[in-house]
Amino acid sequence: MLLGLSLLTVTLAFSSVAQAAIYRWRDANGMVHYDQSLPDAAVSRGYEVINDAGEVVRRVPPPPTAAQRAQEKAEAAKAAQTMAKKEARERRDRILLDTFSSVGDIKHMRDERIDALDVQIELARDRVKQLKGSGAAARASADASLQDLLRQREQTRLEFEADIKRFRELKGQTAP
Repeated sequence: MLLGLSLLTVTLAFSSVAQAAIYRWRDANGMVHYDQSLPDAAVSRGYEVINDAGEVVRRVPPPPTAAQRAQEKAEAAKAAQTMAKKEARERRDRILLDTFSSVGDIKHMRDERIDALDVQIELARDRVKQLKGSGAAARASADASLQDLLRQREQTRLEFEADIKRFRELKGQTAP
């Protein structure tokens, strides 16, 4: 009975050893090591887990370096920025198609906006003329307002031209 219990204990111990993972790693000198425990240095270099048949069941790469983590972070940020641009473009396309039914509609809206800006520009020019004999600060402020309106007018024109071009692309139309 005692002998049977001893054999059972030894058999169980052997089977647990046989089931234990074996680790394979290279040291700093490139020497390959095998063991049932894994030193910290092996974790920092990466290692493999070997089964009792000598087959690799898992490869664990070394953790990324600070430079690799920074590169991964930069790549993730770039991918997120690209995705955000794509989503914004798709959203803009949907709005463009939902808002306008033809290039003529877009041109009509452009003309209305530019006409409204032209009225403001004329008022700003009149204000600049009125302030010719006034202080330099007042003239400079009025002139800055006029220049801002002129930039807005040009920006509006460019945005609508881009919208027209994109609308045509989305509708499969060619420019006349």
